[in-house]
Amino acid sequence: MVNRIGPLTAGWTFICFGLLASSGLPLLDSFCLALSSISTGGFMPRSGGLNVYDSVFVETVIGIFMFVGATSVVWHYLIVKARWNAVRQYREGPLMLVAVLIAGLVFAYGFHYGVDGPSGLGWGDALLQGVLTSLSVISTTGFEIREGGFAAVTLPVLITLGLIGGAGYSTAGGIKLFRIGAMLVQAARELRRLIYPHGVRPTHFGGQIYDIQIMKSVWSSLLMFLILVSGTTVFLGFTEFTFEAALLATISSVANVGPLYEALVPLHEGWKEFSEVHPYSRMILAGTMIAGRLEILAILAVINLSYWRS
Repeated sequence: MVNRIGPLTAGWTFICFGLLASSGLPLLDSFCLALSSISTGGFMPRSGGLNVYDSVFVETVIGIFMFVGATSVVWHYLIVKARWNAVRQYREGPLMLVAVLIAGLVFAYGFHYGVDGPSGLGWGDALLQGVLTSLSVISTTGFEIREGGFAAVTLPVLITLGLIGGAGYSTAGGIKLFRIGAMLVQAARELRRLIYPHGVRPTHFGGQIYDIQIMKSVWSSLLMFLILVSGTTVFLGFTEFTFEAALLATISSVANVGPLYEALVPLHEGWKEFSEVHPYSRMILAGTMIAGRLEILAILAVINLSYWRS
């Protein structure tokens, strides 16, 4: 699998770097942005958002490769190998595209009309920046396309988009569309069971089969994810964070989209940047970042003494 993923990821990174460098960006900026886009890491080599480069081409290229980074590497491999029957069975990529477009319309509405009235931004620019911003949040990259852009939607919408995250077998954080799809399939099955108790129900979504073992792991992962989020939020609430700040800081950390919180700090009185909070709070947030990047169930298995004794 490494022999397949390594060249594919390196190839995407090289293409992204080449396109950015061809636009006139400095080579260091192009290299950092290419790595951040494919890895959905959100590292900016300069202060501010992507609007500091004042280039629609740069923003569009980064948006495309944020989508690449947030979709399944298995899906990419099948596309490269032209296995179209298998490609069509992977539903996460198209579903993520639909989610990005819907969320992009919501962001575009906020960009066009503004918080306190019309912003003067035309619908064309608003739609482009809205789609790129929704890509940045859903892919958990955290690039700010325009200053204050994350504030174009309400905090619950922003948290929901960051929590869902990208596709399975991608570099994106969050719960992942794979698990969301599994829970929706099970919910639909249980609703049909109420109407047709003895009916034969589908147990797959696209090419993915959801059996009882997968559902157990999905619900276990979701439960541990929610425990981690709620526990960290409660802990931070007893420190210098307000409840809203604690919740968003936790979501930003566990979904590995830290810039999401930092971008909203100047817009909320009383919120503090990560560099200003107590070291213990930063240690807790750093721990949630690690737990969010790794599989929580895998971490529990590693620290389970019974596993090592056996």
